[in-house]
Amino acid sequence: MKRAITAIALLATIGFSNPALAWGDREQGALAGIVGTLIFQHIQRDGSVRQPAPVIVQQPPVIFQQPQVIYAPAPQQVIIQNPAIICPEGLASFYNQRTDRYGRTFYVFDGCR
Repeated sequence: MKRAITAIALLATIGFSNPALAWGDREQGALAGIVGTLIFQHIQRDGSVRQPAPVIVQQPPVIFQQPQVIYAPAPQQVIIQNPAIICPEGLASFYNQRTDRYGRTFYVFDGCR
């Protein structure tokens, strides 16, 4: 790109510097000065190293959600006098209290103690 612009400017300078009918030495000198200045500025601009502007990317915030803690009551042991289960003398039948998915309470036999 730099060479192409330099070549075009050089050809324009050579082409315009030839004597024309309405062009005098002063006009040709002014045109040569303008073209030369433009070429010089272009060369200097391409010679300088430009640092690209830093790109700042913000990370989305990280949200930590604690899992929901569900406290279930510990099963209670109760003694139920049930004539269907006969434990040896001196021992009682123990049952664990449970709750079904509908919230109803029921008891599960745990043994004689």
